[in-house]
Amino acid sequence: MPPLVVVAVHHAGSGGGWTHRACASCLARERLIPLAFHPLRHDGSRLTYPEIVPGELVATLAPLGESPALAAPVTRLLAAVARTKDRTLDADQRHAAHDAARATVAHLRKAARQESSTVRQPRSNGAIERDRPAAPGRAATPPPLTPPPRLGARRPLAIPLLAPVPPARRAPAEATCGDARDGCATRRGHPGIHPHRGRTHHRRTPLQGHHPHPRPRRDQTRAHLRPPVRHAPPHHPHHLARRPTRLTAPLLLGNSPPPTPAHPGGDHRPDRHRLRPRHRHHPGGDRTMNPTGMVAIEITAATVRLGDQLVVGGRPYTVTDMNALASGGKLLHFHGGESFHMGRFTVLWASRHISQLPGFLPPRPRRYAATRHQRTTR
Repeated sequence: MPPLVVVAVHHAGSGGGWTHRACASCLARERLIPLAFHPLRHDGSRLTYPEIVPGELVATLAPLGESPALAAPVTRLLAAVARTKDRTLDADQRHAAHDAARATVAHLRKAARQESSTVRQPRSNGAIERDRPAAPGRAATPPPLTPPPRLGARRPLAIPLLAPVPPARRAPAEATCGDARDGCATRRGHPGIHPHRGRTHHRRTPLQGHHPHPRPRRDQTRAHLRPPVRHAPPHHPHHLARRPTRLTAPLLLGNSPPPTPAHPGGDHRPDRHRLRPRHRHHPGGDRTMNPTGMVAIEITAATVRLGDQLVVGGRPYTVTDMNALASGGKLLHFHGGESFHMGRFTVLWASRHISQLPGFLPPRPRRYAATRHQRTTR
């Protein structure tokens, strides 16, 4: 007759509560899943429960009466089961019960492993004599069960898979080559086709590289006439990186860079090309917004006070009045621009563009000064 197997199960489906059932069909009916602990019989064969259907749960399988070393933890576990059997547990009690059951199972596993092996492995915590199965005359004194500390989320149950999942086979390197290249440019040697411009100037492009468009690159265009066009403002990290140290050092010592006007109104210093936005005048004509010349500005400094001089575009302006915004920024009234640096401050928002400040140069005419759009505006 196989030894008696007591299954102490925490039924997670019906809102908690402990039940104990000895038969696997009851477990299958309750949709419970056992912890992956297979108790050993004395001949070395294992008790397994092939009928149990995987479901949602927590359970503890404990062999009773197989060895005197396992009697005390099983008795303790069954006492816990009997104590909480008919009540519904709240979450904390349920966690404590889980942890007690998990500690018990770990101990049982260790005891079964030590009994089944011929050479006993020394325990790392030095408690060897206490865990040895008791002599027939003496009672065993198992170590007290302390539930493992719960740190944040509890670990999922370690349930071994039936077969290891084979690792996904890697595709050969040639398979990804074309797709990765399609992300950045068209195919090698394809005549460049732009969504708006169609194919320009050539049936077949002389460029064979990844850059399919048939004109010289920006930096090579007028390289013999003057320093190449900068695609980033001079204090962009790109430029800071490859600049001689004597120029870089004062910038890295904590002074903020000199006030660099940012996009919205455009930057009209002679070599800035990409910084000047495409359309300098907004269609609604923003020169007529704010006729008073007072500009509402939200900046990031908590240190601004009334009467402070703020230098914008090379001219000092005085802060005339100031209210706190809902966002916690400061609302200053003075002439200013949108999202640029002034000394220590960064302007987050403004009701007019920088290019309309008296400190900045007026927009200079383009190469073809008379375009239809500017004719209408002026």
